[in-house]
Amino acid sequence: MSKIYKIKSVKLIITVCLVFFIIFLIFTLLDISNKKDYQYKIDFFQYYLKTHYGLKDIIITDFVEVFEMLNENRSHIVENVTPIEMLAIGIKETNFKNVKGDGDDSLGFFQVQEPTYWFIKHKYNDLFLNLGFYSLPWIWDNVRIRPDAQLLTAILYLDYLKNRFSEDVAFSHYNGGNMYYQQDIMVMIDKLKDEFKQYKSNKEMRYYD
Repeated sequence: MSKIYKIKSVKLIITVCLVFFIIFLIFTLLDISNKKDYQYKIDFFQYYLKTHYGLKDIIITDFVEVFEMLNENRSHIVENVTPIEMLAIGIKETNFKNVKGDGDDSLGFFQVQEPTYWFIKHKYNDLFLNLGFYSLPWIWDNVRIRPDAQLLTAILYLDYLKNRFSEDVAFSHYNGGNMYYQQDIMVMIDKLKDEFKQYKSNKEMRYYD
């Protein structure tokens, strides 16, 4: 093997290694950025509930722990269903009141029905096991005191609907195929996204001051 060929081989190896390093660095920085953005959205979720609805800290903490658990165990779900979307559903369904609806068929902040719960729990039984809600039936006495189980079920159901249908109609299917509901939710999400941008900008300004 000639000396020139050896030099070219070494340069090629170095170039390939450098390219892989740059790609790795880019993906690492993107991952860090995405995680930071997701944390901002969780913070906004908490801020919004406290300032607009005055929910108890223990309820908000239960909600946040669900987002954090999913971020750790099912990152693809948190990429598909955001805290902002869940804010919009909670506002639209009950204005964040922990109530019964639809003749007592729908329960909690996100108005989940019993068949939906059993269907989702069957698909993600390990996550409900993590919450200690694995074997409990979807009755008011159980659901009323478990905001975490309510939010988890609603998130997983919306994720399922997005994967089965599309984001263009997923919200309507959350409400039985009601396209007016879809339109209302999308308008609300756009409004919340604008508020989130302002919230994030203010947080970052305080951080760098």
